[in-house]
Amino acid sequence: MRLFFKITLLAAIVLLAMGYLAHKVGWMELPGSSLGEAWREIGLAVGRQTERVKDFLSGYLPAGAATVTGLGTGLTRRPQFDDDTD
Repeated sequence: MRLFFKITLLAAIVLLAMGYLAHKVGWMELPGSSLGEAWREIGLAVGRQTERVKDFLSGYLPAGAATVTGLGTGLTRRPQFDDDTD
């Protein structure tokens, strides 16, 4: 997960640098007023995705780990039979 965030951050920095250089050369015009709104939308989208990851980590992951632990314990334990010689 750390690798994913590092690659994403690197790609974002490269794209921003390319956009800035294209603006300085004159190949494209960047409107300053809509950039703030775009950053706000990006922040909201990241927040929504982070909530989904949090829900996954707090819901499905513990249940899956408990299932795997239970199956592992059940499969590796030796059954104990009682003698019915009363």
